Amino acid sequence: MFFLSDDTIHNIVYHTDKWCIKNLGYKKGLVIEITKQKFWTKPCFGGYDEINRHLYVYTNRCDNIGELIKTVLHEYTHHLQDLRNYDKLLKKYGYDNHPHELEANEVAFTHYKSVWKEIKNRI
Repeated sequence: MFFLSDDTIHNIVYHTDKWCIKNLGYKKGLVIEITKQKFWTKPCFGGYDEINRHLYVYTNRCDNIGELIKTVLHEYTHHLQDLRNYDKLLKKYGYDNHPHELEANEVAFTHYKSVWKEIKNRI
């Protein structure tokens, strides 16, 4: 677990979101909620609720700045995706081989260093 102030965490998430809008595209209606994961049935770093267009970042799951940034990148990618067939694909491929998850992971790992390089002096 890393120890950053709430202000610093919010600042990192804010600037990562702005990077995503500039570099990945914009889709209206996204709300980002920085919170703690309350249900431990499947621990995860974040989540995306496509119905309410909420992106969740779970600060009690992200152990470092990299995980924080990658979580925003991953979940932001879900916000941009067409998720209508998500459940059907989940049954077919499972979570680890799900095309939407693979794409979101690729975006997170591909762009993390670029995001950090751009935002680190603003934190």
